[in-house]
Amino acid sequence: MSIDMGNSIAFTWPDAAGALLAAQGITEGLWFVGVSLNFAGGVNPWKQEPSGDMHFAPTGLVGIQALVIAPADGPGPMVFDAAELVGRKFGRRVAQLPPDAVAKVQTVRRKASKAKRATTK
Repeated sequence: MSIDMGNSIAFTWPDAAGALLAAQGITEGLWFVGVSLNFAGGVNPWKQEPSGDMHFAPTGLVGIQALVIAPADGPGPMVFDAAELVGRKFGRRVAQLPPDAVAKVQTVRRKASKAKRATTK
């Protein structure tokens, strides 16, 4: 279920996981969902004493580079069952998404189904 935040829409982890798995055509198995982070650090001047001595403070920045899905060996805090999210239940969840998102999910499903049929021939 998405969460209305005024002009923004926030998605719960299960919804985000379901959308990521559906986008890749994954319909079974346990999958870990996480983020890939970028880290940057440095030392910045903080205070200069009248004597001319400088004090420095460590600085760190963290940025999200990408969302990641990976097969999981067993249950865990960020592990989701694709059959539960993408299978029968995801079909009902799609109706709760904004209209443009529904169209995108349906397009992805058609492409995944077409690719699956092509590989089985």
